[in-house]
Amino acid sequence: MSANKELIESKKMETCYLCNSRGHVIYRNVKDRLYNVPGEWNVRKCNSKICGLVWIDPMPIDADIWKLYKNYFTHNESNQDDCSNSSCMQVDTKISFLNSSIKRALFSHYYNYEEYKAGGLTSLLVSLLSMMSLFRSRMGRKVMWLNGGWRNRLLDYGCGNGQFLGQMKNIGWDVVGYELDKQAAKVASDSFSINVYTGNFSEVAEKEGLFDVITLSHVIEHLPDPEHILQECKKKLKPGGKLVIVTPNFESLGSRYFKEYWRPLETPRHLYLFNTQTLSKIAEKTNMSVQKIWTHSDSASGIWRRSTVIRKEGKLNGGNPSKLPSYAKRGSKIFSIIEKISTKFSPCGEEMVAILEKHSN
Repeated sequence: MSANKELIESKKMETCYLCNSRGHVIYRNVKDRLYNVPGEWNVRKCNSKICGLVWIDPMPIDADIWKLYKNYFTHNESNQDDCSNSSCMQVDTKISFLNSSIKRALFSHYYNYEEYKAGGLTSLLVSLLSMMSLFRSRMGRKVMWLNGGWRNRLLDYGCGNGQFLGQMKNIGWDVVGYELDKQAAKVASDSFSINVYTGNFSEVAEKEGLFDVITLSHVIEHLPDPEHILQECKKKLKPGGKLVIVTPNFESLGSRYFKEYWRPLETPRHLYLFNTQTLSKIAEKTNMSVQKIWTHSDSASGIWRRSTVIRKEGKLNGGNPSKLPSYAKRGSKIFSIIEKISTKFSPCGEEMVAILEKHSN
């Protein structure tokens, strides 16, 4: 099968990156439904029952991967789409969820930010509200790297247009970005006045030193050699530092229901897709302590809507349009509720989060 040979040089990849087992084709001749990169790709899944890694075949060569991102969403200074899509990590850089004393106190309770801690009646109310997970999910992304107890130096690998770093800077983190896409890096640097590196990754450590936390949010699925990058990130962490990985979950309810129309499939930019088993396997290869891996359903409603459009119309131009047809909303809330309940019993949420810790000695 040819995969856009005139524009993107590719190589056949029929064996698994993680375990070298042969993979079988689960979806054939998949096109780019978001940004119209010409070509067709097969999607393979590892035959090994103890693996299950998913990848595209043929695989673009490293030197040509940049061609898949010419019109990518990270080139925009302001993307008003919500965070309900698991392939973009958008945040509110104005931190609107801290605009009242109750919300600030809840934020302190959940994420250990002492400066927002409340007393008196507010503290009592926060103790009662904290029992309701609804309030936590409304405050923003339910992610562990907001933890104030870790706060110091943060590197975001693959920072895109910098919206996440903008938020973290505003709540007191010392932030640095790394982004191979020079156009997106310029947007991040200009918009949020942060250092964003685009050259050799080793340059970051040489100029910035070591970090307390490194995040890869919706990055690992884009990497041609993810294990190598995780090892490089490990070198740039202080002893006891955290590496936080967020990526789509191929075993999610949305993936099982929408199949080749699942929004986070995002062929051909998503080179690999993981489940909790394969993410744990690649994390362990770094010889870091895997503290926790879990899935969540925060993006379920948005995934339903976007995947519904792709299934009905065959495409979703721009990847994250701010307006979707009314039919796309039907069933999204019910699906979100079902998935949220289901994640209590199995790792079937749309997104996975893994927290790794570098050994202190």
